[in-house]
Amino acid sequence: MECYEIKKTICKELGDKRGYGIVIGNMGNVYWKKCDYHKAIECFEKAIARHQEINFKYGLTYWFEGKARCLLELKQFFEAKKLVANCIKLSTELSKPDTLFSSNVLLAKIDFALGHHEKAVTMLTEMLANTEDKSEIADLNYELWEMETGERKRERGEKALKLYRELYEKTLKFEYKKRIEELT
Repeated sequence: MECYEIKKTICKELGDKRGYGIVIGNMGNVYWKKCDYHKAIECFEKAIARHQEINFKYGLTYWFEGKARCLLELKQFFEAKKLVANCIKLSTELSKPDTLFSSNVLLAKIDFALGHHEKAVTMLTEMLANTEDKSEIADLNYELWEMETGERKRERGEKALKLYRELYEKTLKFEYKKRIEELT
């Protein structure tokens, strides 16, 4: 966090609102990883305010989604759903596939948490049918593994584990390693 504090000071001195918003948003991601959701939300709200001020829609997609992830953890589902809708709208407008994908997954997770299990599973299954990206296929199988039961759960877990192992051999991404550990 020390490097972010230094970068934040530099951006503030230079009047770099875009950079300042990015730094604050990234600090929010660190707090989110540490499960300090309230502190993360504070950072995301500041990042959102900075980027709305300069109409930096690209950055807003990340901070809307980040805040929505925190709200999901805090069981504030309806507010989370509004933010995800904003993120999906902006991501579509900007043709930004990374946040469009992750926001749609987050929307399904929110629906699942609200008790709309079939709707969430159907949404993720449709996304799975429409992608050829191995990382997305692994992530979707993982999320479906989290939601489904019985034989389907086992199948999803096996598919996700196989793909995460393949992906991890090529790219030593921490998220892949974490999921491999969880699925074994």
